[in-house]
Amino acid sequence: DGVLTLLDDSADTASISTSRRSLEKAEAKRLQKLEKFRKQAEKDARKAAKKQGRPDDWESFMLEVPEELLSPEELTKRRWLKSVPMFEGLDGAFVGALAQVLQTRTVAAESIIIEKGSVGDEMYFIKKGRCDVHLDLADSPVATLRDGKFFGETALLEDAPRNAYVRATAAMVLYV
Repeated sequence: DGVLTLLDDSADTASISTSRRSLEKAEAKRLQKLEKFRKQAEKDARKAAKKQGRPDDWESFMLEVPEELLSPEELTKRRWLKSVPMFEGLDGAFVGALAQVLQTRTVAAESIIIEKGSVGDEMYFIKKGRCDVHLDLADSPVATLRDGKFFGETALLEDAPRNAYVRATAAMVLYV
């Protein structure tokens, strides 16, 4: 029985190692394709900038990627950002740059997202869900935030500790 267990464990370890190597190869291949695409995009951006008489401004052309070349997640982020009143009227390059840095985070209902007094190094945009803002968790909320709203900006703008607790009252999808 002990020998059989050892053989099973060895087979599982070998299978995991093989799977890991396959994933690493696939990731390396994907990164090579992305780098090839990036180099071509840079070349095209430099060419376009030169053609428009702005050769030193080629990086702004890099941010103006046609929608058909974006991943579905990137496209979703850009469209969502454009629908948020705070970002209305901003140019596509800024929205594109912001979409690139935003990470999607899911939060379970009743989770504490922000602890009052903690150091703030993130701002949160609510893609979907609902949360309450509390000055004290034992008290009623001072605000309820829903889709399209944001929170956590005060600690960033004022370089101060978090001034409230934020608790998810429903499952949430956030852009951070």
